Amino acid sequence: RQKAHGMDQYFLTYKGPKEEGPYKIRPESEIEISDADGLGIILKCLGYNEVLVFEKKRDIWILDNCEICLDEVAMLGRFIEVEGPDPDIVRSVLEKLGLAEYEHINNGYASMVRKKLKHHNCHKSEALFDDK
Repeated sequence: RQKAHGMDQYFLTYKGPKEEGPYKIRPESEIEISDADGLGIILKCLGYNEVLVFEKKRDIWILDNCEICLDEVAMLGRFIEVEGPDPDIVRSVLEKLGLAEYEHINNGYASMVRKKLKHHNCHKSEALFDDK
């Protein structure tokens, strides 16, 4: 779920295997979903089970043909994600933003949330912003 112009938006995203390179690169395809509950029912009927739920707030900016995503992930904090057409352009945008020398994270949010839940011996399978 993302918010845009004050409205919730829902997406179904396929992320393929990671490719070699200086940044996390993988094939990705995404579609917007107008009925998240309906999609959940369809996925259950197809045999998929929900294993992890986490909330993410995202603001998106564009610079030099790259998406700069300002993310806040429940339980994890704030992140900047730069998505672009190739590593050289991503590197250039990171330099313009003054972020090129910072260590980048190759793990996805889902694996990071799972690790955080496990670290806290939490038997939940969700991380929400309203959790105490």
